[in-house]
Amino acid sequence: MRPTGVTVATFNLNLGADLRPLFGATGAEELAERTASIWSHVEASRPAERMALAARLLHRHVPDVVAIQEAALWRAGTTESPRTHDLLALLLRELDALGSPYAVAAEVVVLSSGELSAVLIQLTGQVVELADRGVILVRQDPAVSVAPRWAGAPGVQESGVYRTALTVEVASHPVTVRRGWCAVDVRVGNATLRVVATHLEAHDSRVRDAQAGELVSGVVSLRPPYPTVVLGDLNCLPPGVSCEASGHPTGRPGDAYHQLTGTGLRDAWLMASTEGERGGASCDSSGDLRPTKASSPARHITGMKPIYLRNGVRSRRRGRKGRSRSHGTILGRTERKTLRAMRKIACYVLRHVCPRFASKFLSPATY
Repeated sequence: MRPTGVTVATFNLNLGADLRPLFGATGAEELAERTASIWSHVEASRPAERMALAARLLHRHVPDVVAIQEAALWRAGTTESPRTHDLLALLLRELDALGSPYAVAAEVVVLSSGELSAVLIQLTGQVVELADRGVILVRQDPAVSVAPRWAGAPGVQESGVYRTALTVEVASHPVTVRRGWCAVDVRVGNATLRVVATHLEAHDSRVRDAQAGELVSGVVSLRPPYPTVVLGDLNCLPPGVSCEASGHPTGRPGDAYHQLTGTGLRDAWLMASTEGERGGASCDSSGDLRPTKASSPARHITGMKPIYLRNGVRSRRRGRKGRSRSHGTILGRTERKTLRAMRKIACYVLRHVCPRFASKFLSPATY
């Protein structure tokens, strides 16, 4: 039986390869080698298998609304016979096959490789194209629908690209790495909410903070007559929480985190987790998704990311364990209760089987 209330999730599918090696290429030969390496990483990451696993995770929890980051569309090879990997199409197909169909309610193309592809063709003759998309999916169910715009909000954009962006050089050619947002109003039963989804810059804090400012001033600051939920891969941390694996510093005044929470949004991660869990994880911190003897695509499925709430929207937070806290939660409520129960049982057995050991290493309040 599904609990009452609106359930939301946010999921980074991962492009399948780390693009940063391209940014350090200095000549055509080096660029060709690095481009070939990136494409081999994409192929070896088993896109279809990864999306099948992602679909199973979403099918298990059946959120009403899902924000998706890095819904990549890759094309490579020759113009006559390109090879294509469309992560979004693969994910939707798998969800439909599982009996949990979703539809795209909002979409923004945040990175189109036209600029980069022109450089690659000019210098190497290789055809490699990438479209990086952010989307909002809505569960296909009679109780869930896209709501009409609220009165007094005509002309408000439903997607956009941030003016502030990271610029890098690829073989002495400047390439702009853009990020963006999209939004939609959703009705679930008798409840209506506005969902905003974004993916903020990961590799430059000044760009990320500026993008958060644009999001706050142009999108989040709008006041619809119902709650607002911000979903996304925000690449920032709350104050007092640090994670070396994430590469992001703990929150500081004026950063993206403070700008968002300064609008009245509340961090659902802090609301739903205990203090001991706030160093938790939901992100695959590795850029290399190629399976090894010790891993498989299942180990690289990302979990739920931060969810920011305004006006008391309920949120069920569930995810899969990862390596970095920069993006969200690690365990849901059911898993936490199970772990606590197992710990109490273990402590109880230890006290009665090895009381001398227990008195030395366990505090009286352990169970």
